[in-house]
Amino acid sequence: MNDPLCLIMLGGEAPGLRAAQALTALLAEHPYLVAADRGAEHLLHLDLLPQLVVGDDDSLSPKAREACLQAGVEWLSLPRAKDITDGEAALQAALAAGYRHLAVFGAFGGNLDHLLGNLLLPLAYRGRWESCIFYGESLRAYYCFGDLELAGQPGDTISLVALAASVENITLRGFRYPLTNHSTVLGSSLCLRNELAEQQGHITFDNGIMLVIHYESPTMENPL
Repeated sequence: MNDPLCLIMLGGEAPGLRAAQALTALLAEHPYLVAADRGAEHLLHLDLLPQLVVGDDDSLSPKAREACLQAGVEWLSLPRAKDITDGEAALQAALAAGYRHLAVFGAFGGNLDHLLGNLLLPLAYRGRWESCIFYGESLRAYYCFGDLELAGQPGDTISLVALAASVENITLRGFRYPLTNHSTVLGSSLCLRNELAEQQGHITFDNGIMLVIHYESPTMENPL
C-alpha cells in the first residue's frame, strides 16, 4: 500500500509472534503509530514506542507511562468518566491526523463487549476512511461492502459474517465451496468456515456489509 497508513494498537490481547512480525513489517514503511492506553504497554514489550498515546491511564502501568513520557511521546489524556472508549478516541485521533488507511492491532481478546465494540467501531466512521484491517495472531479481519479481491493461499480458512439484516446475491469464486447469487441474513452460518481453493478469491454481493475473517495458513510466509 503506497498511501499513508496509520497503525493503531488497542489494549486487547498483546501481539503474538506473527502479529508482531506484521506490525514490524508495516512500521518499516508506515511509522505513525497510535496507542490506546494499555496498547502502549504492548508496544513497550516489543521494544517499540508510539508517536501518540490516547487514554485515561486506567490500564497502563506507571512504569510504561513514565517510559513513554521520558521518550517524548505525545500524550492525549482523557477523563475516566467519558462517553467513548480509549480505542474510539485513538481512532478519532488517527482520522483527525488525516489518515484514511488503518491497521489495527490488539483488538481481539479481553472482554466480549470490547471485542465486539472494536470490530464494529470503524463502521461509525465509514465515510472518513478507505481501508481498515484488524490483525490478530494468524488472522486478519476486514470489511467487504460488495466487491473484494482476496489474496491468500489455498487452504486458508475464510469466514464471512453478515453485518446487515440481509446480504443478497453473494457470489464466491476461487473458494472450495463457491456460491452463485445466494443470500443470507444476520446471524446465519451460511458463509462460515469456507476455504480458498486458489491464491485469489473474489467476493461480490448486493446490499449490506460483511466482515471477512481470514485465517492464514501456518506456512504463509508473508504476514501482511
